[in-house]
Amino acid sequence: MKTFSSAERVLIDRDPGLVPGYIFAHHPWGTWWVADERWDGHSAGVWGFCRRFEVAEACELRIHVSADQRFDLYLDGHCVGWGPERGDPSCWFYTTFDMKLAPGTHVLAARLWWGGKSVLAPYGHMTVEPGFMVHGEGAAHELLSTGVAEWESLPLTGVTCVPPQVRDSFCVSGGRVEIDGAKYPWGFEKGEGEGWQAVRKVLPASLRSQGNEAIYQWWLRRAVLPPMYEGCVKPGRVRWVGAAWDEETALTFANGLDGETGLGWGHHRVVVAAGMTRHVLFDLENYVCAWAAVKCSGGKGGEIRVAWAESLFTETKWFEKGNRSEIEGKYFRGLYDTYTLDGNERMYAPLWWTSGRYVMVSITARQEPVAFERLDIRETHYPYAFESEFECSDARWGEVEPVARRVLEMCSHESYMDCPYYEQLMYVGDTRLEVLTTYALTHDDRLPRKAIWMFDLSRRDGGLTTSRYPTREKQIIPTFSMWWVMMVHDFLMWRNDAKFVRQRLPGVRAVLEAIRANIRDDGLLHAPLGWNFVDWPKNWEKGMPPGAESGANGVINLHAAWVFRVAAELETWAGEPLLARRNRDMAEQLATNAELAFWDEARGLFADNLERTAFSEHAQCMAILGGFFDAKAEGLLHRMLTTEMTRATIYFSFYLFEAFAKTNALHHAYPRFELWFNLRKQGFYTTPECPEPTRSDCHAWGAHPMFHAFANLCGIRPAAPGFAAVRIVPQPCGSKMLKAVMPHPQGEIVVDLHEENGRWTGLLAAPHNVPCDALLPDGTRLSWSGGTHCVSNQTGI
Repeated sequence: MKTFSSAERVLIDRDPGLVPGYIFAHHPWGTWWVADERWDGHSAGVWGFCRRFEVAEACELRIHVSADQRFDLYLDGHCVGWGPERGDPSCWFYTTFDMKLAPGTHVLAARLWWGGKSVLAPYGHMTVEPGFMVHGEGAAHELLSTGVAEWESLPLTGVTCVPPQVRDSFCVSGGRVEIDGAKYPWGFEKGEGEGWQAVRKVLPASLRSQGNEAIYQWWLRRAVLPPMYEGCVKPGRVRWVGAAWDEETALTFANGLDGETGLGWGHHRVVVAAGMTRHVLFDLENYVCAWAAVKCSGGKGGEIRVAWAESLFTETKWFEKGNRSEIEGKYFRGLYDTYTLDGNERMYAPLWWTSGRYVMVSITARQEPVAFERLDIRETHYPYAFESEFECSDARWGEVEPVARRVLEMCSHESYMDCPYYEQLMYVGDTRLEVLTTYALTHDDRLPRKAIWMFDLSRRDGGLTTSRYPTREKQIIPTFSMWWVMMVHDFLMWRNDAKFVRQRLPGVRAVLEAIRANIRDDGLLHAPLGWNFVDWPKNWEKGMPPGAESGANGVINLHAAWVFRVAAELETWAGEPLLARRNRDMAEQLATNAELAFWDEARGLFADNLERTAFSEHAQCMAILGGFFDAKAEGLLHRMLTTEMTRATIYFSFYLFEAFAKTNALHHAYPRFELWFNLRKQGFYTTPECPEPTRSDCHAWGAHPMFHAFANLCGIRPAAPGFAAVRIVPQPCGSKMLKAVMPHPQGEIVVDLHEENGRWTGLLAAPHNVPCDALLPDGTRLSWSGGTHCVSNQTGI
């Protein structure tokens, strides 16, 4: 066997305790969760764990590793992975590593960090208490399993977790760190240093509860996602260097040291003399999620601060930013980590990644000069393999596509995220749009599956899902629970896994029963307890339309009617005709009662409130998409274009485009894509949360135009569950050419059409034996049984 010392993270398809012939003992693995004996029971902390061992001959060992809250794993001093994948205590993931070892002595070590239940850890990192676990499979059990082998632990002193430094905004993406290099136990990952002690056993490691009384602990499950992508990003270019700066001082070329911008900061060694300070602004020239590490030497007692920002601000208050590529006269404010130097050559890095476009490195040399060697940007995100292609004769889509793909990457990690800078939380409303965009761009549906599953696990008393999950802080958005039902239906149509959908149906039924419980004697859905968010128009209080906080609201009632209709389709597919009929009856009753309560005949619109004084695009979109008012649809679309009302913002415009597309009128809404066409001109590399002024510059619910490019401009949609049939109805919106390659569960779908003299020709293709129907813009109807179909002037039936 080849001899080497390395480790590879792998996905496995079976828990090691569930192999054929295995008989469960009280503790199925015989492995324990362990912790450092010196933890005081409440404080955030960072600890090292170490196991020194020997192997007599070259071998390959498999281990399964988890921690509460996070770990970095080292083999012989080299980092080989990190985790665990985000979950909750009832679904706590372990990560599997295959280690290939040469004969001799080895050191397996880990760094565990725990921020507790405060903002010191990202809200998306759930917790029971600090704990670490390694389970060695087979021969590795006695050698490496915690609670069996002789593991030791060490508090990693010199590391202090501090709250995120963001003013005037909700920021729960985790605290930052201060590291004192003189106190930090360098070399712990090799087992070096003083103060190592035997670990304390916490609880047995278990795949599930044992006996008739479950101990509240971590119930382990194998990881379901591949390792996150990691890669180096160049530090970009230096935009500004200054000797003096603070958050209340605008950056100008006048107060900068223009002659120093070309010194090679971040790429080459630059020395800051004793008693001097330098602030260096790096423009990464893209949006990046990454760890920023600085290598430096000398400068004992000096300080380096590394701060991240999505963009600079035009004034002292937040959210006014202007063009994201401009820095002159603007203010830099960001999340930062601080390192106190010990005088040796070191690489300083934070515990957790952050995100943005701009990085400000501040170097303060005190009694000794500081040699700043380099800046390392280690990027991370979900490892998408985008397989789709899209092109049309409107060249502006060429700039939308990279922005949409980038924002989807930046908001996809161990879960989807609303935004990587401020929250790092997976919300149902955001995630539905991210998932649909994912279906259009790649065959890989592991992250969508996990998202749907985790929201199912989030359901609590009453049956509603939480609005976001995993998270330590419970929040209910009833409208998002209804969108989760739609996510299950989306999966049924766009992917082909009947078992997965059937497993979600009990959760779907629980959500619907919770909604039914809020339908009163007047036959209307009255605001369920929670935050009844719909969208971010500026004239709505907290994103809620009039009547949504405590009464009956037109948008939410029409939404509920649509959801019950979709749920009826799910039950019909599942072979449950009685449940399907019950849901259809509920849908029709809600639609009828909503029409009586909210239809304003004089205006020809659905109102938001019972008083019929407030109107929005949102209510009209729900009425159209629900399919109950087809006779009114054309009039509703006309009035949406010509009548003053509350407009959909970036998020809800997804449903606006869907409503216009459903009635074959997408061309009327096409000017609304202008917001995306102009993003690069405004310096964006990702899509913002809402129209200016916006908090977040990176919100993946804004990636949805790429879904519309495939599903509406090219018109590719599933026509049967499991994408077992294909429907293609292009709406080119003025384009004379449409080209698309889109993933299908059995292969790919191709649209390659161009218009000449009013006729559309080219080719359409789908996997073999998948029935296809098409309706082209010139009225040509086509039907074929899969494979490639050439479209000529003579084709048609």
